Amino acid sequence: MVFNVRCFKCGAHDVRLVLGGRAIIHARCHSCDTNLLAEVMALEEEAVRRRSTHRERQITSTSLQALGSEETDVPDTATSAG
Repeated sequence: MVFNVRCFKCGAHDVRLVLGGRAIIHARCHSCDTNLLAEVMALEEEAVRRRSTHRERQITSTSLQALGSEETDVPDTATSAG
């Protein structure tokens, strides 16, 4: 797949993003002739990191809510007779 997007260096709508499978394999602005692949990959990595951090927070929050709503009867072993 090929997408034409705006260049964040020169502002021209002339960056070709080429996707192969799930990876970006080419990102070049044809107006300013800049290879943007490293920058685009860094932006994608940051977005993935943010999503996974947000998902971890949601899972933790949900787990804590579930634990807080459960009432468990724990026997008191410190006061054992004997």
